[in-house]
Amino acid sequence: MANFRAVELLAKRRSAEFDHEVASAQYFERNPFLWQSFGDRDSHIRLTTLWLWSRGEKYGRFEHVLLHNLQARGSPVPKELKQSDENLWQRLISIADLETKTSKSPCVYLGAKKKDGTYEPDPNLWDDHMKTKNNVYFEWSHTQHNGVAHTAASTANDLVHHGRRVPLNPLGNTAPTGLAFDLEFFEIVSKSVHEKIEFKGVVYEGETGTILYQLPNDGRDAQHEPVYFVLPDGRAMCLTLIELVSKKPDELIQGDTFESYEQLAKELEYEALGMLPDDELNEFVLNPGEITDGIFPPRTRQCHAGGYVT
Repeated sequence: MANFRAVELLAKRRSAEFDHEVASAQYFERNPFLWQSFGDRDSHIRLTTLWLWSRGEKYGRFEHVLLHNLQARGSPVPKELKQSDENLWQRLISIADLETKTSKSPCVYLGAKKKDGTYEPDPNLWDDHMKTKNNVYFEWSHTQHNGVAHTAASTANDLVHHGRRVPLNPLGNTAPTGLAFDLEFFEIVSKSVHEKIEFKGVVYEGETGTILYQLPNDGRDAQHEPVYFVLPDGRAMCLTLIELVSKKPDELIQGDTFESYEQLAKELEYEALGMLPDDELNEFVLNPGEITDGIFPPRTRQCHAGGYVT
């Protein structure tokens, strides 16, 4: 990174145009297959992103992030890029949407709590001038705790700038006991895992073969109770909702179908091509060759400065 900065400063002294794309390609490794991890896991690879913006003059700022954090929360935003009230509002809505997408639990942004107990979502109408220090509230939809909607709070600063997650996720380890779920929560989560999954209900002792469309324990702590789902391949399985959410896409489809291979390949960012005849496969395993040999079909990737791969 020091070399990058040196070239940038030299260009500035000479009043020359500095090409960030060219410089980043020269001093950063963009090929993910050549990245080196400094920990026990590849997901702990430390990546660098470069932010560029213009306010009369052009500015640039490096931010560093671990790969698994980048995939889960995106690149950290430089402090110089102050959030306007409108942008902060949109970021908080996006955080709720991201929670829904990644954790499968439906999450809605509410806003800052007012004295009368209601919520104000618009940061422009908050009393505190230090907007990011405010506690903001989210609702985990279709769940209740102690008879009221299950909500959670965190500072906007922790969520927006530090990449913290919305706390008290109903399907997470920090969920309080005694949560009451409704049927729609199970329906929404099922479809979030896979659009073809169907929630069926529960079977009680003495009613073998009869699946009732309801939740065990009247929905209380129902995320830990086994219920029945029909998976995309038509299999009926008895799982807890937490077990269903933890399933990988290829585990939801029988292993001997092409769709299961496609799901696994998609997760690993590969493309499933099919099976070679045994003699050709053995030859390929013994002598895979190099990409430059032309054995592999050409693939293209788009990279941003600093090695952030999309």
